Amino acid sequence: MKKILSTLLVCSAALLTGCFELEDTLTVNANGSGSWSFRMKLGAQMAAMQDSNDGMSFDGQILTIEDQFRKTVSTIRGARLTAYQLEKKEESTTVSGKVEFDSILEMYRSKKLKKQFEWEFKKVGDQLEASIPKGIMNGGNDETTTQLKFNSMKAMMLGLKIDRTLVMPNKITGGNGAKQSENRARWTFEITKKTTEADYKKISTEKPKAICSAAGVTFKLPLGPNSTNIDLSDFKTDDKTIMATLNEVKITAVHAQIFRGHNYQPKNQTYFGNAPINLTTEISWPAKLRPTGWSRLTILDGSDNTGQALKLNSKPNEKLNDLRTKFKNEQASDLSIKLTEPARDAESFSVRGALVLHVPDKLTSIEVPGVNGLVGKTLDAPKLKTLGLTLKRFSPSNLELVSENPTDHIVDLKLISADKTQEFKRYFLNRNQFRDEHRLRAGFQTAGKTPENPTLVIVIAGKIGMYTVPFDFKDLKMP
Repeated sequence: MKKILSTLLVCSAALLTGCFELEDTLTVNANGSGSWSFRMKLGAQMAAMQDSNDGMSFDGQILTIEDQFRKTVSTIRGARLTAYQLEKKEESTTVSGKVEFDSILEMYRSKKLKKQFEWEFKKVGDQLEASIPKGIMNGGNDETTTQLKFNSMKAMMLGLKIDRTLVMPNKITGGNGAKQSENRARWTFEITKKTTEADYKKISTEKPKAICSAAGVTFKLPLGPNSTNIDLSDFKTDDKTIMATLNEVKITAVHAQIFRGHNYQPKNQTYFGNAPINLTTEISWPAKLRPTGWSRLTILDGSDNTGQALKLNSKPNEKLNDLRTKFKNEQASDLSIKLTEPARDAESFSVRGALVLHVPDKLTSIEVPGVNGLVGKTLDAPKLKTLGLTLKRFSPSNLELVSENPTDHIVDLKLISADKTQEFKRYFLNRNQFRDEHRLRAGFQTAGKTPENPTLVIVIAGKIGMYTVPFDFKDLKMP
């Protein structure tokens, strides 16, 4: 609810929003299943702001539009909306509900719903820690508080109530919440006429934290909307066959560039800004592996020869990235690693890290004949019904499939002639998401030949394993 709370501060100053109440309980079991129940009450003016949808809205809007909320939950694997109630009155709007889920990991994968969760889970030794690192009020809003005197802001925020509960997999042994039971902790506060400036500062900087034993906890860690650390031990395997195949995967450094930004100053003086390193590498794999993509690039250690530390110049990748194969080499792909700025006098640098490779255990090919006559239609092959794929556009060299569901398990698209004597090579496969629509685009090399009545082959992966592939570059020459 971070975005809701931070936006509330801004909007209250401008619109005198009145009361806002938030009460929620997140229950997480050891296997990652659980539930999220909530109750949110909006004052009349804030509710009107939501209903108008004229540009001043926040992420809580999805909760008060029932059909959108149900649709969002339905796209999350293993999630069910088991309760929902919306009550609109002249003076307020109240929405409450409950979502049960089989995997909290899937909840965080939802772009819309993960914004409703702020809890960050991580394993520290033999303990499981859950916290809201930026605080229950997102650390306050310095820009707003500096512009408004406290008494004025308190008057606008009067009636604000926050009540958050976390249910952990095991008995809570530490943290700063008020315990309601052995494994349940609660954090509450309210802005009233008696709230002092000191009270508000304490509230706005409070960072909920709860600790329990990690015994029996099997869901992936760390987990949270802003996770930056990656526990690579979660992606290791004891399967000797897979390990032997993974040992054949190689990541090699190809070349590096420094992109030095510059600004032009008066009298033709030039000021040079930061100069991060862009390191291009090649990842290659054996033909029997058939990886579907990669994610979670991380740098474990990096420095130049002067000792200055190097790290990723952007957040670690959480989204699945396709491996675009090289021309005339279907078992290799380029991988770009953007590092921070080295020292100006550095002559070489070293980087040690890893990425998580996605590998299917088996592949199923589904043939869709006469694809050129299916534009605008949903593909109704039995094994495709759960994906809900629609052919949005088609030409012999380019096609696009869309779905309301994620398409991560579609690992390849092929185009073959009706008599199956000729296959047109695919040279790219791109995924993107626009709002709730998942798009999958592919291009084919037809060499100027127009296939008649071609067949589309959709290759779907079964269970996808995720495994770490390390790399270690020593004393690379500075570009």
